[in-house]
Amino acid sequence: MKKLSLFLTVLSVLVLASCQRQHPNMIIIGLDGWSSFSVDSVSMPTVRAMMENGVYNLRKRSIFPSSSSANWAAMFMGVPPETSGFTRWNTETPDVPSRIVNEHNIFPTFFSILREQRPDFKIACMYEWEGVKYDLDTLAFDFQKHIVQDTMRQLATTELVCDYLIANKPDVFYIHYDEPDHSGHKLGWESKGYFAACERLDTCIANIVAATKEAGTYDNTVFVVISDHGGKGHKHGKATLQEMEAPIILFGKGIPAKGASDAWMVQYDVAPTLAAIYGLKTPPEWLGRPWKY
Repeated sequence: MKKLSLFLTVLSVLVLASCQRQHPNMIIIGLDGWSSFSVDSVSMPTVRAMMENGVYNLRKRSIFPSSSSANWAAMFMGVPPETSGFTRWNTETPDVPSRIVNEHNIFPTFFSILREQRPDFKIACMYEWEGVKYDLDTLAFDFQKHIVQDTMRQLATTELVCDYLIANKPDVFYIHYDEPDHSGHKLGWESKGYFAACERLDTCIANIVAATKEAGTYDNTVFVVISDHGGKGHKHGKATLQEMEAPIILFGKGIPAKGASDAWMVQYDVAPTLAAIYGLKTPPEWLGRPWKY
């Protein structure tokens, strides 16, 4: 009887360990300032294939204001600004105290709870806009790198991303591009230059997909493409749909090929959507809910 009990205990441990290992990789690609309004005006074949063979929402709304740090914080912290304290374009520390903080003294992010609940995961990030690091909880990462931003540098950034991906095969990898936001501010959100920046980013995404195939992780990877806001004229931050609607795309392992979803979604629904893919327990303070695509 004791032998049977021991056998069942060992078996359950092995099954549990096996289940824990059976998880998808995730690559999250943040495109700063990518407007939903641009999607039908530009040629992005890699992104379009992800949309058609995965699920996407072009009506995901930003929080107020429709600016960078406040929206990236909302996406990764699962709450609006009044809860996280990240209220502006370049908030580095909360403008009002966060409702709660974790052991790293920051409001819990998707990456924070991932680190807590999946301590064996290899989590990495590379970012062009240094301001986004304050929205992530970088202490939750095994590896992080700020790449000096340059409007035309995205392909060089992508080379570094692909090299790291192939060599290290991270479980979760966040990549943040500071385009097409720069082109929007400089040239306008409806300019040929803005559309050209989107096309360069599509090439970057294609190269990242190719790198997962070289690494042997493609078939087990969920790709997430997200944006923080759009723009109007040469600016963003106000309450127009052109500034407030930004895409989200899920494609890959376990994601149904549903195409367009019109399900209601706001920025702080992104974190619980990502957490649901891994079955993570989310903080009760998070106000977002998983995207029911």
